[in-house]
Amino acid sequence: MPKSTYFHLSEQRKQEIKERIMDLFIKNPYESVNIREIAAHAGFSIGSFYKYFEDKDEMYLHFLTEVESKISYSYQKSSLPRFIQYAFYPEFKHELNENEYLFDQTWTNAPISVYYKFYFEGYCRKTLQFIVEDLKKLESENKLKSGLDIDTCMFIISSSLFSLWIYLKQNNLSQDLHHYFPYRTYLFKEIVLPSILSNEYYKDVENMIREETIKY
Repeated sequence: MPKSTYFHLSEQRKQEIKERIMDLFIKNPYESVNIREIAAHAGFSIGSFYKYFEDKDEMYLHFLTEVESKISYSYQKSSLPRFIQYAFYPEFKHELNENEYLFDQTWTNAPISVYYKFYFEGYCRKTLQFIVEDLKKLESENKLKSGLDIDTCMFIISSSLFSLWIYLKQNNLSQDLHHYFPYRTYLFKEIVLPSILSNEYYKDVENMIREETIKY
């Protein structure tokens, strides 16, 4: 998360920085972008960069999380439980403007070290807060596997998604999201949901999927 100094900036200035940073990463490979270029492109000094952010990864993940959170809003607009929508529907890019959409695509070229930070240092949980909320409700209704708590469920989800990106990277499939979504669907259907939902509730989930004619 950015430092408090960044959050003291005006909303207009923060939006300007965000748009300039997104433009920089859209036009350049992640690993070629350095702090000097970031500062020059965003219109502040290198010293100011470190007053706002810990490092490049933190800055990038902050803006990525903001964009991904806009996509997550779409999952509130259906009668299906949101975690099922996430598992079986591609992401809703119509929530994004063109620049946000292009910036979101830069994720496919980010290094594995950045994926690790996203999935295991709180960014993923923040982005998927709607799943946390759904899991809390399911926990209160005894619809999770016996003995599982929310943190364990989210670790299963985060580690599964991280492993998926590693697989895609190693097999040169990461740059095309047409590969990602079918794999994510399969991962949730065959591994994640059966691992965290009670057997009885998972049967209900399968019925919901059939009724909605979700193809996977």
